[in-house]
Amino acid sequence: MRFFPKRFLCSVTTFICLSAVSWLQADETTSKPDPEVRGTKVNGVYDGKVEIWSTPTVKQAAGGFANGEPDGTWTFWDESGTKIVEFNYQLGTFTGAVTMWYDTSAGPRIRGKIKFRGSFDDGMWAGSVLTYYPDGKMRSERVYTDGVVTQSYAYNPRGQTLSEEDAKRVATEDESTDNAYVDALDEFIRKWACADAE
Repeated sequence: MRFFPKRFLCSVTTFICLSAVSWLQADETTSKPDPEVRGTKVNGVYDGKVEIWSTPTVKQAAGGFANGEPDGTWTFWDESGTKIVEFNYQLGTFTGAVTMWYDTSAGPRIRGKIKFRGSFDDGMWAGSVLTYYPDGKMRSERVYTDGVVTQSYAYNPRGQTLSEEDAKRVATEDESTDNAYVDALDEFIRKWACADAE
């Protein structure tokens, strides 16, 4: 029987999430130019469709703005053009479905496969949040009631159920990673589209 270290489950997802976010953030040690924001401004703020391009040929993100706030569906792509995230806002607050896919760094046979599916209600996780291994098998499920995890389930890569204690640990670690990921995406949108509008 093959043994999987307790940290194995979270380290794979954490690595892939963080690698997807890292390319969004230009740091001072690289010569990456600032992204170009394309959209229409009304009274000095974006209103309607907005696109954020890392280069003239690479679109990083696209979505809507209403009254200077992110609104509607936002989609992100990695540098190769693989769709990696899609989520929704309602006037600056996360709401509705969130879907994430494995990016190019996961490899050619894995990129584009579903990694995460969940939803927000008024800025808080709601209902079931599901994560998947690269082969499509379920990795974990967190069930939210009023923004709090009330149930958690986790599975090893062979599909075997983990103990309740391990499932809670995975849920806690996943929630932290997922929050950091969507917060980084939100920060990216606001940094470039909101700051650009000022």
